[in-house]
Amino acid sequence: MNHKGVACGALGAMVDTTAGACAWLYVGTVMVWILASPYPALQDYPEWLYQGHVVAALFKGSPGAAAAFEFARYPIPNSLTQIMLGLVNLVVSPLVAGKIWLCAYLISFMVVLTVIARSVHPAHCGKLLLVLTTTTAVDSGFWNGYINYQVSLLLLSMFVYVWFLQGRQTVAMLGSFALALFFCHAATFVVFVGLLLIAEATRQPQRLIGFPRGKIVAGLLPALCLLLWYTVARRPVSVGAVIAMPGKDIGDSLGAFLAYKGYTIMKQGAFHIFEFPDKTSHLAGLDALYWVGVALNGLFAVLLVAAVLWALWDMYQNRRWHDLRFPLTFAVCTWVAYFGSPQLFLNIANFGERVLVPSLLVLFCLLKVRPVMLVALCMPVLAALPMTMSFLITPHLFAPHAQTTYHRFFTHRPYQFAAKAEFLSTSGATPYLPLNFDSSVLRNRPRGSNLFRPDHLHAEAQRLFQVNTELTAKFPYGADQEP
Repeated sequence: MNHKGVACGALGAMVDTTAGACAWLYVGTVMVWILASPYPALQDYPEWLYQGHVVAALFKGSPGAAAAFEFARYPIPNSLTQIMLGLVNLVVSPLVAGKIWLCAYLISFMVVLTVIARSVHPAHCGKLLLVLTTTTAVDSGFWNGYINYQVSLLLLSMFVYVWFLQGRQTVAMLGSFALALFFCHAATFVVFVGLLLIAEATRQPQRLIGFPRGKIVAGLLPALCLLLWYTVARRPVSVGAVIAMPGKDIGDSLGAFLAYKGYTIMKQGAFHIFEFPDKTSHLAGLDALYWVGVALNGLFAVLLVAAVLWALWDMYQNRRWHDLRFPLTFAVCTWVAYFGSPQLFLNIANFGERVLVPSLLVLFCLLKVRPVMLVALCMPVLAALPMTMSFLITPHLFAPHAQTTYHRFFTHRPYQFAAKAEFLSTSGATPYLPLNFDSSVLRNRPRGSNLFRPDHLHAEAQRLFQVNTELTAKFPYGADQEP
């Protein structure tokens, strides 16, 4: 008996089980934090939650909501979550609806990722699950509150599993996913369409027309018609100022542009910083720990790129030309789109990142990443998770410390839309606030209510934000208490 081989196998199985358990523990901690908090503080999410409340008010025929807001008269890619939250709002309160939607998202995504990991890498599913969890389900976009985009990643992962890994390919299923992804997010929908077209073009390059491609066209046609309608009918939307990372305007130099692209890949790591309203972070006073987290994300980015390239090289070395054409072409196309896209494209901030994340999800599903690379990827993730989770467990653990260095990188602002969350906690007792983002199914009425006069709006918004800031400083999980 090869005792050394048995011991290595047992150790590998233990590492894999530990990695999978850590992925579920991380998501479980996030869910507990969401349920225990007075509102889901995921940067932009309170704004989308507020819009779901307005959708429900319009469904109910509220005169106040009808005087201040209106529905868009054409299909919008960034609207599925707002409509669903509006429907849930008809049954429960807005804050409860927001928590239900997030918990349903997290549980569904983890189940899908677990199934994918077991299908792609049965012997190393735990490690693959941990990597996919921190790069898709609970990634930088999740903490930024990009809920429509995150739901689109969930739908794309479901599609990849059913269509490519299981081979269940029907026109009805393709059409359903295409419509759902269109109404989630335009960037993921573009990746989805490109994925299908590249798959058909590379797997049967000698056939210009045939039933499989006719099936693809038939399934995509309704969603493509909606995209054309949206493209023709849409109006320019207001987008807030976008701050270039890591510190310079992207147009300043090629070096700054490449640094920004590298930073975007680093953002897929597990280290995240949470900033309080007073501009201090949850690691205030712990600058050394902060830079360790930055280094871990940098290491993860290098390993991430290396894992994909090594998997493609393995297919080349094994002369699997037929299998290599599809993932290689898809990787080249998506990475060209990633590096070629500016920071703001089609009124979508960080468009390149919105293309990068779904492409990584697809490639990790289609490629056989080496187990040693999965182990290497898990190491910076496991080292960074405690620093991220410290905010979820005790948000003000480090509050007494002074902020000696501004922690700029990998920063998220959970209290950015505290005014909207405070409005929702009043059950509509205060006047409506205007939409911060009119890039979804709702629009601020240009005329119709003196509610949105700048003088009144400024005072009300500032009051709500100040109240919430003071309360969160006193009660980390009790901002709904009276001062």
